Amino acid sequence: MEESKAAWDEVGSLFSGLGLKLKEHYAQAASSGKAEEGAGGRSDAAAAEAMRDAIRKLGAALDDAMEAVSGAAKDPAITDDVRKVGQSLMHAFQATFSDVSDDLRHAFSRSRNDR
Repeated sequence: MEESKAAWDEVGSLFSGLGLKLKEHYAQAASSGKAEEGAGGRSDAAAAEAMRDAIRKLGAALDDAMEAVSGAAKDPAITDDVRKVGQSLMHAFQATFSDVSDDLRHAFSRSRNDR
């Protein structure tokens, strides 16, 4: 059981590191095209224009996010981290299934002996 906990702790740590790197890529992409801030207290026409502006900003932010992901995919450190996370995740599942298998084997052997 201790091995599976350690394996899942490693998965969490690797995901955290990968998340920080992806966040950094996104911040770099977003800083290259900052959106303007809007003002409050508008009429209906102004509110509609503010809504359209917000949608445009959202689209720009999504473009920035996609650009950051695309750039991150080309970063060897990111691809290496993704590979490590995948390996760590696989190890954690293997350790967990091994523990569960052992627990089930013990439970079934006890129930047979109780008959």
